[in-house]
Amino acid sequence: MLALQFGKYALSISDLVYVCGDRISEGMKGEIISAANFGKTIHVFNEDVYVLVKKIVNDEKWDTQAVRLLLGYEPLGSSCLVSEFMRMQTRLAQTAKEWR
Repeated sequence: MLALQFGKYALSISDLVYVCGDRISEGMKGEIISAANFGKTIHVFNEDVYVLVKKIVNDEKWDTQAVRLLLGYEPLGSSCLVSEFMRMQTRLAQTAKEWR
């Protein structure tokens, strides 16, 4: 439960979300919905997954314009949802210490 709460917090302070891989698990679906709820830009690297992500976001009545397809990154388009942490690395480390 604590890990899920921390993951949602990390998602809330991230600038964008990357959807990597060639499938969407139930966990990824939940994170995509959370990302859309937070108004995050969602980058997808696989055309089939892009269609699914747009459908998920649309079904939740969020802005599908925030979902963007980025082609040309083949390793990311094959078999993970990773939040963009680069800008927030120090903040995340501090928060992790506070959660302990």
